[in-house]
Amino acid sequence: MANRRYPPEARKQAGSAVVGFVLNRSGELVSSWLKESTGSPILDAEALAMIDRARPFPAAPPEADDLTFVLPVIFSTQRPPTTIDPAREAEIRKQDGAIREENSAINARLRSLCRGC
Repeated sequence: MANRRYPPEARKQAGSAVVGFVLNRSGELVSSWLKESTGSPILDAEALAMIDRARPFPAAPPEADDLTFVLPVIFSTQRPPTTIDPAREAEIRKQDGAIREENSAINARLRSLCRGC
């Protein structure tokens, strides 16, 4: 989630929380709670705080009643490994090189047109 932050005071702590929250039909936060604790009060507070930071929520469809969500929040001290297919990486590098060449040509053309600008 984009609204998740790793509290500096919990740098070496890790854990999984489960949070729940209810939104009314207007998308307003009605309540939130901690269903399962990480074991760290700091990380638990952050798991709940991220729900508050995610506001405003969109309105629900007219036919919906209050909506209840239960989500896991994982705090890890390790980044997951990222892998990319070597063929895809080569394609990206080729595209990047072409874009850089095009940008250089455009910049050179602009410099020749706009002397002293």
